[in-house]
Amino acid sequence: MRFGVRQASPGDATRVADLLAGASAWLASWGSDQWQYPPPMHVIERDIAEGSLYLATCHDSGYAIASATINTYADPDFWGLADDPDNALYIHKMAVDRQWAGHGIGGALLDFAAELAEEQGRSWVRLDAWKTNPGLHRYYQNQGFTLIRIVDLPHRQSGALFQRNATVRTSGIPLRRHGGLIENATSHE
Repeated sequence: MRFGVRQASPGDATRVADLLAGASAWLASWGSDQWQYPPPMHVIERDIAEGSLYLATCHDSGYAIASATINTYADPDFWGLADDPDNALYIHKMAVDRQWAGHGIGGALLDFAAELAEEQGRSWVRLDAWKTNPGLHRYYQNQGFTLIRIVDLPHRQSGALFQRNATVRTSGIPLRRHGGLIENATSHE
């Protein structure tokens, strides 16, 4: 199966909301309280308007199977001046359709974020994750991220801070640009 990565457009907002709601429901089914209040539509629409929301799509149909917001927003609750926040891109709200889990799509989106960071001359790709989700922490560590620290603020459930050098690629899926898309260079079944 081949897939592409593209910026989301206004017509994609409902699909992004569905992806995030699906991730929330899946987490709840495992007993997690993570993401039990997915982002409201105006946040999704804002990310689309800013050009920071990306979709992984089935190449042939264009159907969105994953989403992530990738931008320069360093949450000030987590990233301070000592972190050199301008030297990184930040990944927020990544969700993969559960039917596509295990196909490397999340890893490919993380690699795509690293590619964007590297193109912009930034050294790091960063994210914050739910503090009480060790499975998610292992996932990011398996994707080459290092746990920098855990920030424990009473008003925030997130706070496990991860970063990866922007030159690192771990998904094993070779990506290339083609016609405005990022797509697999080879077909993976």
